[in-house]
Amino acid sequence: MGSVERGMIDGMRAGLRVALRVSPRIVHAVPRRFRALTFSLFAGWIFWAAGPVQRIDTVWSDLLLVQQRMPASAEIVRVVITTRDLLDLGRDRLSRHALAHAIETLADSGAVRVLIDYPFGQDLLPDEESALRAAFGRLGKDRIAIGCDPDPVWHPPPSLMESATLVDLRLVADPDGRYRGLMQPANSALGNPALWLATGASRPARIPFDLRVDASSFPTFSLGQLTRGEIDPKTFADRRIVIALDRAVNKSRANLPVVGGVDRATLIAMGAHSQRTNYANRSRWADLLATVMGLAGIGVGFRIGIRSHHVKSAIWRFGLFAAVILAGSLIGAIRFGLRTEPTTDLILAMIGLYSAIVFRLGLAELLSGLFAGNMSPEEVLLWRIKAERPGPVVLFNAVGGVKRVNMSARAAFGIAEDRCERHAGPLARACMPQLGQRASRITWETPELHVWDVEWPHDHLPLAVFTDVTTMVEERAALHRRLITDPLTGALNRAGFEECLERLAASRQDAYAVLFMDMNGFKEVNDIHGHDAGDSLLKVAAGRFRSVLRKDTPLARLGGDEFAVVLEGPFPPETLVRLRSDLENALHDPIDVGSARVHVGVAVGFAASDASDQHPSDVVRRADAAMYARKAELKQSARSILPSFPGLSVR
Repeated sequence: MGSVERGMIDGMRAGLRVALRVSPRIVHAVPRRFRALTFSLFAGWIFWAAGPVQRIDTVWSDLLLVQQRMPASAEIVRVVITTRDLLDLGRDRLSRHALAHAIETLADSGAVRVLIDYPFGQDLLPDEESALRAAFGRLGKDRIAIGCDPDPVWHPPPSLMESATLVDLRLVADPDGRYRGLMQPANSALGNPALWLATGASRPARIPFDLRVDASSFPTFSLGQLTRGEIDPKTFADRRIVIALDRAVNKSRANLPVVGGVDRATLIAMGAHSQRTNYANRSRWADLLATVMGLAGIGVGFRIGIRSHHVKSAIWRFGLFAAVILAGSLIGAIRFGLRTEPTTDLILAMIGLYSAIVFRLGLAELLSGLFAGNMSPEEVLLWRIKAERPGPVVLFNAVGGVKRVNMSARAAFGIAEDRCERHAGPLARACMPQLGQRASRITWETPELHVWDVEWPHDHLPLAVFTDVTTMVEERAALHRRLITDPLTGALNRAGFEECLERLAASRQDAYAVLFMDMNGFKEVNDIHGHDAGDSLLKVAAGRFRSVLRKDTPLARLGGDEFAVVLEGPFPPETLVRLRSDLENALHDPIDVGSARVHVGVAVGFAASDASDQHPSDVVRRADAAMYARKAELKQSARSILPSFPGLSVR
């Protein structure tokens, strides 16, 4: 194996290692909905760069192009130096005088350009050099060129170099040893011989061959025929001539695809013909079309994999697309003479198809989890199934740490990707407050307060699936507040009061007290000033009661003008007496009910819990009885409710 091949293999290996190292980062940096397509393009690029089936596509194109056997352009003529010419024109060495005579004949016939592929060397005799210089002068430097190696050792004498253009005859074959174009070494400083013969330009270049041209159809004559005058000079008028050794004489070997061995003159003629017919431009279009077809193959294969609802549909669609690729490749090669790559296009389409299927099945995440090494196969499978759901999903470990969080969980719970363990610790404690416990609902603030229902799909794996129920909880809470709230005063209604009692019973609270209140004079206000005045009175009374109580103390309107208060905790009798006095004094000042200012009163009875109470309702009954007793006590000093008149206060 040569150093060039070894370097190419080492470079491919290094590139593959880099690709395998950076590909996961590239895929994870892309938004999730574009990851499958990105993976398809990346895998397709790796396949295209490696080119494992390029040989198949090359043979395909070679066969389709060569079998067309189009006639070559008659304006390019080969003049070959045969074995007989060497014997007849010099025996041990070709006579330079004969070569000079042939060049003068071509100049007289009106040849456009003449390229000589023959080693002159430094062994020219003075008379031979003089004859060649004179012959070159007949054409001029722009019309005659000498092919040679750029190494000065192989250059012709300086006098000839001044009279002719030098071109580089070092030609580079494709890796399989075939010539599909005229390409020079990378360090070439001289011009491409075919480019000079076709256009007169002298610069390094790569000229692709139009393999449709029959390489044996170029007009060909021998040097002996030319020097003996056996050819009509008009044959060379307006022609481009390449003079070179015949393949039987030249030791170098050249092979065209399918056709096989040819001489170097044929290669130069093929290149000149392709340049004259602008085949290089067509070749560039073919390269562009191959790139477009490759991308289209990935895209179509990916779309088939994403859109197909069952395998039969995918196979049918892919088969139809494969038929389109093959038909297009045939038309491109036969009708337009383009090199095509149907095998590469089909495999790229298969890469797109398989990538879509892999991502639809979640196999990428499955393999990623297995290779990560910190998840069991059961956890990997469950994570693959659940992690793609829209809501947050978190996989905990057995000791309250975090193994995996999906993107929704990162956003919902404020978990940074690079600090997952630190940020997810409080979440783990909220979801699993103690060993063996799993919360069914949690409240989380980041920064807004949210309520999450927590589902544990697997009994033995700590994977939590979260559902945001904040709106539902808020709506239920609002509905519940409406159900237990008196719409007129904003205090609790009877249902709310009973709920407080039930909560006391459920909590087994031993120390609490209940105050019952009944207003005096409310019925008279309703009767005299109307129900609107009564409603205003109740609103003001509830506000004054609330001003006496602590903010968190429940106040309930039980119906009509009856109110109740529930106090949690042990209260000495003197505290309850003082609170009763404050509530009764709250209505001491007159109340503006819109149409009048009225005076009303309130009787407050209270009862504290004791050991004999079986239920809070027992305390309520005692408080109710105490209220009636208080009402009777205050009856003697109660004020009558009279209509208000201008200038007269109601007493």
